[in-house]
Amino acid sequence: MLIPLAGCFQWNGWMDATPPPPVPVHERAADDARQKLLRVEQSIEPRPPHDVYRYARSAARVDGTEVMRIGGARLDGKDGTSLVIRVRGVAPVHDDQGRATGEILTLPFCFQLSWGTDVTDDRVDEVPCPGTSPVRVSTDPALPGDVDETLHARLPTGAAATEAAVRAVVDGIALEPGVRRDVATAGGTVGVALRASQYDCVLARVVGAKVEVWRPARVQLAPGELSCTADTAAAGMGRRPPH
Repeated sequence: MLIPLAGCFQWNGWMDATPPPPVPVHERAADDARQKLLRVEQSIEPRPPHDVYRYARSAARVDGTEVMRIGGARLDGKDGTSLVIRVRGVAPVHDDQGRATGEILTLPFCFQLSWGTDVTDDRVDEVPCPGTSPVRVSTDPALPGDVDETLHARLPTGAAATEAAVRAVVDGIALEPGVRRDVATAGGTVGVALRASQYDCVLARVVGAKVEVWRPARVQLAPGELSCTADTAAAGMGRRPPH
């Protein structure tokens, strides 16, 4: 049985309360832009020392994101680097009665993402959009310039150079998402291949007490030539430039 409660409408007022005013369309577009900004932030894995070009490639992979500036000073004056991106906030337009008009409002919003010397020292600021065209950024990942030295220094040698041990070292190297890591043993030699794109390849192998690391020439990685694989590395192919 339902028992009416005297005065509930008078005191609670939930049935006849005046509905809140509609959120202005510009604010809804801004909210949409901030949701897109969040996806960009989630795509970036900041690791010191900060590589702003790696961050730009990560941002460019997010649909609807334009990179407007790579590098530059932080707004708070601290040491570090920054990236400016542009996203477009989208919201449907409603009339005074709250009915959809069928129109869509699209507004550009720009944000500066900044990183300091510490991995936790980062911030995001809304900034005026630059009047320049977006920067053309490749969405392919790239191998860090010091990855050759890293492999030389970290790969185990001799009896310790088992495939499992080598794989553990390779898995522990900080690389961009999308870089392929390949480890395999052939003829008792453990080979390693790191491939970021068709022509961005590093090969390495452990031969006894020695670690060999090399980057095949571009012509050697052309279609139909060498593959950037651990088997290629174990065989030592591509160490010498073609004549």
